[in-house]
Amino acid sequence: MKKTTKRILGLLFGVVVLFSTPLIALADYTHFETSIVSEEGYYIGSWGTEIEVIDADGNFTIKETEISSATIEEADIGTLSLNGTLVTSTAADINTLTGVASQFIVYQVIDLAADADITSTGLFVCPTGFTFTISSIDIISQGTAAGIDDSNTCVISVLNGTNAIVTKTYNTGTTFPADGTSDNLGALDETHKVITAGQIIKYTITNGATADSPAFIIQIIGELATVE
Repeated sequence: MKKTTKRILGLLFGVVVLFSTPLIALADYTHFETSIVSEEGYYIGSWGTEIEVIDADGNFTIKETEISSATIEEADIGTLSLNGTLVTSTAADINTLTGVASQFIVYQVIDLAADADITSTGLFVCPTGFTFTISSIDIISQGTAAGIDDSNTCVISVLNGTNAIVTKTYNTGTTFPADGTSDNLGALDETHKVITAGQIIKYTITNGATADSPAFIIQIIGELATVE
């Protein structure tokens, strides 16, 4: 009887010892543990093979490389893609990613009667700290033009201040686009297509005596970039 009692007590003692062992030692974990965050940093991974990602001083680590202003240019941080475009690991590469800052200016132009003009009307002012580089300018017709020929032209200009970015003349050979269709205004001036802070994009329309231009939309596409 005494031997049996001792065996039972021994078994119970073993069970107590087993369940007094911290549960975290019995299984892997894949989440942050509050017991190790406040003083020792953040870790991820399985018990015994976990990786420190934020240390006790708040330093951030990716792939065992501490990220700081001194190491960001060389740090191996794996790969990152934006809209299907691979971004390399340097801050400079991210800041100059092509197409990220593409902007559209869309402006409604009214239907003009024959021989009516629009003179130097503003569309956009470039904000402080930026440049806006235009890549293309199109018009989208919203009606049917009439009376436009070689003697009665319709001239559309888009300007950087008083300097022409592009000018297109519609006449007998170059017909105004039909209702619901578009037309590109042509090659842009390489100097004046770059709009700097405070400069204003404007447009003018000059119609001949019988030239009757319909309502249309001016669409300007470009890239807005910060000034270094």
